[in-house]
Amino acid sequence: MSTTGQTKPLRRLILGVVAALFLVGTLALILLMGRLKPEAADPSLVNAPPTPTVRLAAPPADEARVSGTVRFPDGSPADDIVVRAWRPGEGRISQTRSDLDGRYSLTVQVGDAVNLGSRSSTPTAHPVEAAQDDLDFVTPARCPIDLRVEDPDGVALFPGEVDTSIKTEGFLQSSNLRSVELDESGWTTLETVCGQGRVLVSIPGWSHGKAQIDTETAHEVIVVLERGVEVFGHVRTTAGEPVTAGDVRVFKLGAKVELDEEGAYSLFLPRQDSHRVTAEAEDPGLLEETHTLRLNAAQDSFELDFELQPFRRVEVKCVGLPDDSCKTVTPVFCTLPRLPAGELCSGNPTSCACPSGEVAIRAGGRSVLVPADEEVALLDFRDATGGLTGRVLMGGQPSRCRWTVARVPDWDELGEDLSGGGVVARQGRCDKDGVFSADKLDAGTYIVELATGELRNPQPDVVVAGSIVDLGDIDLGGGGVIRGVVLSGVTGEPENNQPVLTSFTERETVNPVGAGALSDQTGAFEITGLADGNYAVFLAQRPLERVQVEVVDGVASQEVKLETGEAKLLEEQGFAVLTSSEGKLQVSSVTSGGLAESAGLLAGDEIAGIIVLGVDVLEVAPNFASEATNWALDNYSGPGMTLVVKRGGKEVEVPLE
Repeated sequence: MSTTGQTKPLRRLILGVVAALFLVGTLALILLMGRLKPEAADPSLVNAPPTPTVRLAAPPADEARVSGTVRFPDGSPADDIVVRAWRPGEGRISQTRSDLDGRYSLTVQVGDAVNLGSRSSTPTAHPVEAAQDDLDFVTPARCPIDLRVEDPDGVALFPGEVDTSIKTEGFLQSSNLRSVELDESGWTTLETVCGQGRVLVSIPGWSHGKAQIDTETAHEVIVVLERGVEVFGHVRTTAGEPVTAGDVRVFKLGAKVELDEEGAYSLFLPRQDSHRVTAEAEDPGLLEETHTLRLNAAQDSFELDFELQPFRRVEVKCVGLPDDSCKTVTPVFCTLPRLPAGELCSGNPTSCACPSGEVAIRAGGRSVLVPADEEVALLDFRDATGGLTGRVLMGGQPSRCRWTVARVPDWDELGEDLSGGGVVARQGRCDKDGVFSADKLDAGTYIVELATGELRNPQPDVVVAGSIVDLGDIDLGGGGVIRGVVLSGVTGEPENNQPVLTSFTERETVNPVGAGALSDQTGAFEITGLADGNYAVFLAQRPLERVQVEVVDGVASQEVKLETGEAKLLEEQGFAVLTSSEGKLQVSSVTSGGLAESAGLLAGDEIAGIIVLGVDVLEVAPNFASEATNWALDNYSGPGMTLVVKRGGKEVEVPLE
């Protein structure tokens, strides 16, 4: 499914939340999968009149055109500098870049704020009250960078042209790959906006390399490249036709290659690491496909083919909500009938890219079966009578905001929550008076998160039981910040685009996640707008590994270090895995004297699945076996874990305790 770059981080975060809630504790939750098959839609919904909308009176936003010039301190024009506008409290962003003469032009809405680059790192912003043609900016000076590219032995690489990308913190400049010439000593000179940032280097046949830069302390930087593993193959449809328009990408590395006229691709990835490789077609009628690869030092190449599935479009209506719209319901999933999560639906009206055949639509605690020949799914919210409302203030004044309400999982009825999408949540925006309202909520305990600007402030749990609960005035004074870094548990290198989440720990009930953030290229993350209290901080992909942090007067008790990669199971049991040339997960080595060896695990064993607490994933959820196995290898250490391996044409159970 094609998704815009702006929505992908949010998509990954939502999917990470769902994964955390679904898999937290143990993988024994798959015992409940027999309860996931939804019922057919209520026939009375088909011809029911749309639920009327009650709209708050609000004047339409006035547009204004702003333009001006971006210059360096010496008065020379600054090209390729981002000029950004956003609406405080709403998160909406529009942007453009200055041209060779330093000129820019941008259509905004009256009330927007405009500045350069990242709003978080450039606090000075200009509010727009009317059209303006002289909104000028001065950017930091341009600094030279002497770049050398070499191999791990310190030998210079000078293959002629290499692709480079420079991103300086707060100012997106030269962010696209550009070709430069290296001399015979492996050196070249680049220019970028002065400050801290990073440089990325790409050379065919080598893995992508990166290094941090700081023009205040040094003007020389060395990027070390390792000979990469060539991952190559073809992208085809299920009918065997080549996909000629699309790309294959590795998001964590920022690597992406276009498909050729035969649907072929080739890229180079670092060794001794795991990678999620995704193929996506420009054709909106084909679903993207993702594979997880585990590569080791002995591999020089790996063939990986993709087979993209066609999909059908299913429109989703939430009967009982205003206009039968699902725009406030999140997340909405199209899944196979016995799987709790699948393709994320979006848009207004909400539509889903669903596989062919019978599917389930899950959202807001509800699910409905959609036969292969139907194009509309009807979720029934008419029986929900609860709700939440309140007014958001900043410094005593009404504030525009974004709101999210999510039901705390009821572990006694976990199967019902999974059947309804795992996360029962609603979201929307406050009106101009700061008022928010979430109606048609089922009975339960809810966490409310309110956000304005860069501040996100989760509120104490609220019990909803069949009526509207008015929270009154809520002044968002929460300015607490939790900072930290995400590192690879294998290499110790920074990990980019890793979803980091928080949850309150001062509650009697298990609670869903609160605020979150994505790590940047340096591995750093910053979760802002937190109220005082005790938090658990964790990676969405590793929810069992949590760091406790207390926020007092807005200050966190510690900076957080989180690690990805091979987790306890591999570390403690003493074995390593990789993806074989046949695309199978395989044991590559077993440590002498380790627990895995004593359990009888052998190098060359093909991992076919897992048994958790006596539940065989292969039997209960064959379509989920690969995902569950990979998740367990990276996150789970017991109790009651048994690997199912293929050895000599037979399946062998290897208990890991």
